[in-house]
Amino acid sequence: MRIGIFARAPDGLNNQTLTLYVNENLVNSVPLGTEWKEASFFVPGAHLVRGENELCLRFTGSVAEEDGAPVAALVASLSSYS
Repeated sequence: MRIGIFARAPDGLNNQTLTLYVNENLVNSVPLGTEWKEASFFVPGAHLVRGENELCLRFTGSVAEEDGAPVAALVASLSSYS
């Protein structure tokens, strides 16, 4: 299965990394800049289970918004392809 994540790092966060986990299994990490891009991941069948699967996106950093809330990324869409 392939997973596509269309995302970017917030302005001011130039060294962001996006890491995808599926069912607590590391899939891969990709750099994420401040320009929109689709990060593509191949998920091995061994990481998947019948029924619902848990996806976790982890990021290496964040910046604070005006209200102080941390923002790690802007994610527009997440798609799966078989």
